[in-house]
Amino acid sequence: AAGVVASATGDGLTHARSAAGVVANATGEGLRHAKGAAAAGFDIAMDQKAKFEKLSADMREFLEAWLKQKLQKQIEKVVNKVPGVVKDLVEDPQMPRAVSRGKDRIIDAAWPDVKEEIMWEVAVLLDADAEAPPAEGPGPDCFRAFFRYHIYPADKTIWGKLRDPIWVVFILMSLVPWAGMTPIIFLFIFLIIDKTDEYQLCIFILQFKGTQFISHGILRTLTGFFLYLNCVTVPAKKDGHACDESGPGIAGPINVIMGGWLLQVVLIWVAFLLLPCSQEKGRTTLRGKIAFEHQSSISTKKGGYIQRLMIYDIICFLFCIAVLGYVISTRPGQAHDEWVAKHAFYAVQVIYGLTSLPFFFLTLPGLQAVLLHAVPTAYDSLGRCIQIIGPPRPEKPRSDYTDLLPLDEASRVLDKLKAIAMGTLPVKQAIDEEVAAEKVEEDKQA
Repeated sequence: AAGVVASATGDGLTHARSAAGVVANATGEGLRHAKGAAAAGFDIAMDQKAKFEKLSADMREFLEAWLKQKLQKQIEKVVNKVPGVVKDLVEDPQMPRAVSRGKDRIIDAAWPDVKEEIMWEVAVLLDADAEAPPAEGPGPDCFRAFFRYHIYPADKTIWGKLRDPIWVVFILMSLVPWAGMTPIIFLFIFLIIDKTDEYQLCIFILQFKGTQFISHGILRTLTGFFLYLNCVTVPAKKDGHACDESGPGIAGPINVIMGGWLLQVVLIWVAFLLLPCSQEKGRTTLRGKIAFEHQSSISTKKGGYIQRLMIYDIICFLFCIAVLGYVISTRPGQAHDEWVAKHAFYAVQVIYGLTSLPFFFLTLPGLQAVLLHAVPTAYDSLGRCIQIIGPPRPEKPRSDYTDLLPLDEASRVLDKLKAIAMGTLPVKQAIDEEVAAEKVEEDKQA
């Protein structure tokens, strides 16, 4: 009997162990399945979260682009009404019809260029990248970097430049009416500037010609007048004069003076011929939320209207050369260094300088932007060509505007708005209460 009991007990233990193994295996499988399900559920949740975040970002981007485009269209509608307003403002009932039509044609012809600059500024304001285009490369050698930064600094206004003695010296030397000084100064500038930037080439041409209008046109006109008085009026001789010795254009070697005069023409034409190979290094990039369309066909050309001015300049130059050649051909032996020829060359210099007046007007910032369609650039301290950024402005403490609308007043207005929305407070009563509250406040302050 004891053996039978022991055998039964052993079999029971064996079966219990087997059952326990089965249960353990089943539990392990259940845990593995539970872990797998939990991991799958977590992956699904994270995937749904990523999709929701992407959908939210896409919706935000869509709404931002839509709002910017709508705002751009509305601004453009307002801008399109400006020509008509300007025409009405300058219209005069007593103005001859021919003059009135000419005025309207001038406004219509100039407006596409003006509108393009306005809409570009709007596009930059709405959709520009946060930062200006960065400088590229390590910069030139230290010699060019030094003079680039001191003559055309990107972080200084006119008041900052006036504090720089190097800038002042270069400006004053370029205005010296002595023949050859202006071409020498601008030859140096041409050698150091970045000739791969569109604006730098354009501003070189405009500043050279604008300076020529002052130095060769105005200053040499005054100088020639007093030299003429000195050689004719001062001696007070009825039968003679001293203009062959001290008249306009006599001083200085004529060959050097003529060479300097021809050099300035060569320099501006070399700069003009380099324009097609240049690029806009200061142009701000848009993020693509809005589209910008060119309003003027001339704006897509390098240098804008400067091409027409260069044609005008070469016509004036050829006319001056023809006059000088005619005078030289009438002298004995066709000598170019004879005093009459020197006087004629001096007069030709003055005339050619005065014909540079259109270039001088283009040096003004407003006209420059409209007619060139080039982004102003200058140089950083390393001599790299960048967008003009101006001087750094000190951070000002943020103004406190809480006194404009105290919290208790704001809370009161908000409560009334809620009451109006719920229909428990009539609008007229709310307005009357606010007027009464304002009157009480004014009486307290008085």
